[in-house]
Amino acid sequence: MSYYQQKISVKIRMRSRVDAPNGNLFVQLIIDGVSQRYPLGITWPTKLFDKEGEKLLPRQKGDELCYQHNLMIQNELAKWNKLILRYYVSEHTATHDDFKRVLKLYTSRHDVIGYFRVIASLLEVEKIVDKETAKKYNTAFNRMEQYFKIQPRWQFNTVQLFEIQQLENWITETLAHNTMCGHMRVLHKFFGIAADDGLMIYNPMDKYKMPSFQDGVRDIIEIHEIKQLKEFYDTAVLSDHERDVLRRYLISCYTGLRKSDIEQLDPRFHIRNGNVLRLHMFKTRRYGKSVEFTMSRTATELIGKKRALLFPFMESALLCKTLRRLVKKAGIEKYILFRSGRDSFATAYLELGGNIKDLQEILGHGSVRYTEIYLKMTSRTKSNIMSKFDTI
Repeated sequence: MSYYQQKISVKIRMRSRVDAPNGNLFVQLIIDGVSQRYPLGITWPTKLFDKEGEKLLPRQKGDELCYQHNLMIQNELAKWNKLILRYYVSEHTATHDDFKRVLKLYTSRHDVIGYFRVIASLLEVEKIVDKETAKKYNTAFNRMEQYFKIQPRWQFNTVQLFEIQQLENWITETLAHNTMCGHMRVLHKFFGIAADDGLMIYNPMDKYKMPSFQDGVRDIIEIHEIKQLKEFYDTAVLSDHERDVLRRYLISCYTGLRKSDIEQLDPRFHIRNGNVLRLHMFKTRRYGKSVEFTMSRTATELIGKKRALLFPFMESALLCKTLRRLVKKAGIEKYILFRSGRDSFATAYLELGGNIKDLQEILGHGSVRYTEIYLKMTSRTKSNIMSKFDTI
């Protein structure tokens, strides 16, 4: 049951003074009885304002400027009401500062990057994406801002396919191929949102051929190294921060959970019968998909019996920096990222004789083709199986 009680309304109002510096027409936003004015930059005779209809009346027959201003007023009301609806749906308690922050970014519905930043901010507020994803979006937008220092700034309904391709080429000249792919996928996502929002008739990304990610070297730790790291965790003298980081990583190695899932892990809601994990994965939560499997004894011990949220959010950069230092201290000479824990779990599962379909369910993959990448990453499975033919 929802107890969201906040009252928010928006109206178009007019000042009595026609010499106001930002015009005499303004948006009046009322949040729980507290009012704030936002000028529209329109000056109009006070006698020619329909307060009930929230529109301007023509000064003479066929008043084109009146028609244009009223279209702008309708667009403004639609924008404000859409923002209000987003806050209601997300049950986020909004303040005037929240609206000012969004409107500051919402410089123009024609400005591509300004609009993209607004949507990214709202997606984070609504908890549709996490902080890490929102940060990734803004990194792509920052890259585009750099591009617009040397190229004309894009506006909706004027962007052409060749301009998208020019941006791709420019990014490729300065960044790695996979980074460019990631940025172009962000661009594709937000152009799609803009098209759904009715901001453009033609979406240039519809005919854009999305580049594919290239296979890179993905360092993982092997089974004996997982054991080595667990022994280090049990015996080494570590600070609270180091122990926290290593515990998170080992949980990933023994369960295949992502960072975002480990940071939402709460035994009160996600552990059943002492060792059965049941969780709606953060990355795929919009699809309502959950994973459920029996954990190993080691994984159960690492999670422990604390009946609360196990870990607070930690920036990936700090997490990986600390993890690499600990891995080196443990005697493992590899360049490890936190996400390698999930990869290490998957390859270990297959090398221990696990079934690819079962692994798909544990990892929460929608298709087995995503899981099959780990078949390529296993270095010993094929040779181990082939050696068994010597016993025949």
